[in-house]
Amino acid sequence: MTEKLAWDIARAGGIVAWGLLSFSAIWGLLLASRLLGQRAPAPWLLELHRYLGALSMVFTGIHIAGLVGDNWMKIGWAEVLVPQASAWRPLAVTWGVIALYLLVAVELTSLGKRFLPQKLWRRVHRLAFPLVLVTSLHGAQAGTDAGSPLYRVLSVGVLTTILVLTMVRLVIGRRARRRNAAAATAAAAGTAAPAVGTGVRGTGAAAPGRSAEHHHTPVRAAARRPPPAGALDRGGQRAASTAGPSGP
Repeated sequence: MTEKLAWDIARAGGIVAWGLLSFSAIWGLLLASRLLGQRAPAPWLLELHRYLGALSMVFTGIHIAGLVGDNWMKIGWAEVLVPQASAWRPLAVTWGVIALYLLVAVELTSLGKRFLPQKLWRRVHRLAFPLVLVTSLHGAQAGTDAGSPLYRVLSVGVLTTILVLTMVRLVIGRRARRRNAAAATAAAAGTAAPAVGTGVRGTGAAAPGRSAEHHHTPVRAAARRPPPAGALDRGGQRAASTAGPSGP
């Protein structure tokens, strides 16, 4: 491999990887914010997001292969994998090393999403935001195309779009949490209201403010009430009054 071919492969692979990574982040924000008009994202929309991330990994590998194959820059595997190990623009190359590790973490957790806790996956997946920023810093400081007006316009446009979509996503998420909290409060109030009046009628329970004994007192009193004076018993005899002794 000639030096020019290796350098061209490294340049092309890096630019394409940065573009795919940025587009994947933008697409993911559109899906998360539901700005595409989907209540639940269609399967192909999610697959496109994952496909863009996987392609960025492929072109990152092409970018690294071109750097290692370039005999002029003298960049080996140690310089690619270890921060500050490169003698050529150490800070710029370090940004690339950090971006590589962030990209690997995001992609591996995306592939193993079904085996990971949702909370852990979300935390790792949010590394995509610093990943795009670090990749852009690497390209601006190490790339020979960073001085191109087109590259600058694209970089500013991509970062601005990601920033705006991130703010929109935060606002939409905050409103959704407020709606969920209000719905939960209304549901709790609705379930508590019938429980207050369940003992008033139809269940035999005492009404609020009354004990069960007080509630049944009239029934027992009626059972103990003596027959009125002069009433006939079953044998046709008049019952004696219980109010006092009978007269002479």
